[in-house]
Parts: sequence; C-alpha cells; structure tokens
Amino acid sequence: MNDAMRDRRTVIVLRYDDYGASRGERDKSKDDVERQLLDVVVRQGVPLTLGVVPRLEGRWALGDDAVKLGALREAVRAGRAEAALHGYTHEALARVGNRDSEFAGLPPAQQAERLRAGKALLEEWLGVPATSFIPPWNAADAATGAALAESGFEVLSASLVEPKVEPAVIALPHTCGLPQVRRAVRGLARHPGPAILVCTCHEFSFAESAHPLARTYGKLSLTQFEALLGWCQGRPGVEFLTMTQAARTYREPLLDGRVDEARELWRLLLGLRRVPVVGRWARRRWTPLALARPGWHARAARGATRLARWLGAS
Repeated sequence: MNDAMRDRRTVIVLRYDDYGASRGERDKSKDDVERQLLDVVVRQGVPLTLGVVPRLEGRWALGDDAVKLGALREAVRAGRAEAALHGYTHEALARVGNRDSEFAGLPPAQQAERLRAGKALLEEWLGVPATSFIPPWNAADAATGAALAESGFEVLSASLVEPKVEPAVIALPHTCGLPQVRRAVRGLARHPGPAILVCTCHEFSFAESAHPLARTYGKLSLTQFEALLGWCQGRPGVEFLTMTQAARTYREPLLDGRVDEARELWRLLLGLRRVPVVGRWARRRWTPLALARPGWHARAARGATRLARWLGAS
C-alpha cells in the first residue's frame, strides 16, 4: 500500500464553472464575483479549479478579453488556479434525458474536434497544458471519455450520473455545493483516508450575485466563503488541491472502485424519487460523502435497494 493509500487526509477540490469572456453590462455582477473570488483564494492560499469556456456562445472569445484573461493568467502562474476546459462554446447542441448538452449525444468525431479546439486555445493563452475537462451541464457519455483519452486529458469532472470513462482518464465527479462543505468535512474525517470532496460552485452560488438563481442558490457571501476556507484549513488533515493535482496525487485511490460504487448507489437513490422527501434527504446526506473510501457504500446500497423494492420504485 503506497503513502497515498495510508494518508488519512480529506482532499477538497474547489470547482468554479463558467469562467469566460465578459459580455459587458449583462455580466457586470459575474465579473465582480469572479474578481473577488480570485482575490479570496489568493489571500487564503487555496488552489481553485476554474471551468473555462474559451468561446462563450460561439462569440465571446476569452483571448479577446484582456482583463479576464489577464486575471486567469496571473492566478495560474501564481499556482492558485488550474484552468479546466469547460466545453468549447457552452452551447446546447444536443439533449440527453432532461439535460442540455454540448458533448454527450454528439457524434464522437464532433466531440473530439471540439475538445481539441478548446484545449488548443487554453494552452495558447496560458502556456500550460490543459489536462482537466468539465462538460457543460455535467453531460458526458462514453464517446466523451474516449475522446478525452485520445486528446491527452487526464481528468473528467462531471456528476455521478455519467458513465464510466476510459481508465486513462480519472473521474472526479461533483459531490457537493458550498453549503454542504462543513458537514461533509466532519463526516469524511470519520473515514480512513484519503477521502475526496469535489465542491462545485457558480457565480450564483454567492449572495453578491445579481443572477436570478442566486435567490435560490446564493447561500454564502464571499466573506462567508473566505471564512469557510479558513475553517477548513484549520481542520486536521484537510488539503486543498486542483483537479489535476488530486488526480495525479491520489490516482490509485480514485481507481480503487469507490467512484463506480458511488455511481451505483446514486442510481439506487434516484429510484426513491417516488418518495421525494426520503429521496432528497438520502441524497443530501450521502452525496457529499460519496468518495470517502471503497466498500463503505454497501450497507447504504442494501438499504436503498430494499426500500426502493418495497415502494415499487426500482
């Protein structure tokens, strides 16, 4: 067993989606939130993974926005940010189930072309390899995984709904939002490490945002976010890493079966949708702990299976 497997750390990957060129006045609030967010992580010395859209809506190229690109370059060079490719244009080009998609559902060749184009732009602008991918709307399929492996990506961060990917690509699925971090860190501390927590946020996750969704999801102010980072750093064994850092450092633990087990349990928990209160409660309580360690899901899976069968929901 290597040192990573013996490590009892809780590893937190902070993921911010939708960083891209400013669209002027309509993005004023977003630009302000992102500027303050970068200031916070620099002050706290915490690395952040930014999901970057190179050509937003096919029109707004980050390379044409000197302010936004300059801020990203500075954060990357200071070691405070990783730029993950977050689609190419973030346009809804397909529909998969009840979700929009820029990749899943498209022909494999078209997916590969968009990945290569986005990767090339990020690497041209930042001068460092682009190794992580966050699909818009978390929508990926088997063809996405194959195209990522062929294009030199190392990490895919989507959701627990997505299918298994190529072994060459490490899956780091989203497991919680900012309001769940404290509970998750306390819960993961009870597991032998390394336990992984992937926390996803957007502009509208912060109270300062003017986005309509902030009325629902803006649970923390940026001041409270900074205090949360300080609290996490004060907990024994808590470590912040970017996506690629986490995937490289803890590659073996992330390939030990915990991700596949978590996907299976998530499928079972979705079977409880006929009892919304129970289903939502179970998913909220369990999802932040999804990547704790292999094997610990077994008891919860048996319980979810029995309940789903009893309710006729499976």
